[in-house]
Amino acid sequence: DLDAPIDVEACLRETTDDVNIRGRYPAALVRRVKKKTGQNIGPRKRYVDFSYYPMKEHMQLLAESAAILFPQLGTARAFREIARMGTPTLRSSMVGKVLHNLAGGNTFAGLSLVTKGDCVSRDRGTARVSKQGDGFASVKLRKIYDFPNTVHVGIFEAGMVDLGNSGSVEVRVHSHCDVDLKLYVDRAPATRSSI
Repeated sequence: DLDAPIDVEACLRETTDDVNIRGRYPAALVRRVKKKTGQNIGPRKRYVDFSYYPMKEHMQLLAESAAILFPQLGTARAFREIARMGTPTLRSSMVGKVLHNLAGGNTFAGLSLVTKGDCVSRDRGTARVSKQGDGFASVKLRKIYDFPNTVHVGIFEAGMVDLGNSGSVEVRVHSHCDVDLKLYVDRAPATRSSI
């Protein structure tokens, strides 16, 4: 529920100190805030794209960025919008161009590439396509600590749009770091909010 409040502090407490994420994610947040406000956020002067940094630090940067970039939105919707902003950034990179070409406009081909890439971007957690059918796919996210019920919804929504599709994402939350996503492509059920 994108209108439900997120207890960021509780999520931080439940995230262990030994979970890490690649620097390109916090670096992107710092760049976006700097571009909008001219101010630096976060405890570091610089993040190196392929080095690991504490997940808790990234989560705090997400919360701070959400408040600065989307002050009119609740935290969940702001996290989703931040995630949607990442697709053009990825698309402009060499890796993004390769992934886009490999997907060939097929959301399901792109989905499998995104889930593999997501696992490489962190030292813990899994993202896997668990089921796929006519116009839908189910993705299981386990031990993905950076607010998967909102951030990953935005990632997959933006990916569908980037590949020229429309659709919706249904979320089933098991815990703050374990969620199931069901993606409906092109034939989104009328009862769900379509993108």
